[in-house]
Amino acid sequence: MISKRLTLVLPLVASIIMIVADTKPTRPNIKVVFAGFGRTGTHSLGAALERLGYRALHGEEISRNSVGTHQALAQAIIDQDVPEMLRTTSDMGYNATLEHHGMFWREIRQILPPSDSTKYIFILRDFDSWWESIVATIEPLIFLEWFPLNMIPLHEQLIQLLVSGTANELQVSQEV
Repeated sequence: MISKRLTLVLPLVASIIMIVADTKPTRPNIKVVFAGFGRTGTHSLGAALERLGYRALHGEEISRNSVGTHQALAQAIIDQDVPEMLRTTSDMGYNATLEHHGMFWREIRQILPPSDSTKYIFILRDFDSWWESIVATIEPLIFLEWFPLNMIPLHEQLIQLLVSGTANELQVSQEV
């Protein structure tokens, strides 16, 4: 009698274990993380990464498609939900990140520590020329010529980080 019950129960238990194993969260497949701000050569870095075989996600692409194909990712960035941002980025097939993810490099590092499988790139630029480039980039945003309305919170956060002096702190940081 016990043998007959085990014969009926064991396949069910095995099926449940397989379902649980299949739904276990996997580590995001992010190989390269840019740690820093935009306007520091991220287009060139993205092009170089793509030549090396990576699929790099530039912030411009996120902003341009924030109400379409990249909406879930844009929302995760606005919500500052780093695990969701990494999962969505990875699920979309990207394995290298650039400036929008760069704001969260410390949090990303907690999830994806530097290792043989995850590398961090930090680019420094002269502050004065960088600031001029930021101002030239942000001015058109005032008139909403480039980005949809739902990206405003993200860009407000960027501006707050810049004004708070975080950019200067990042230039001298040796954490990466």
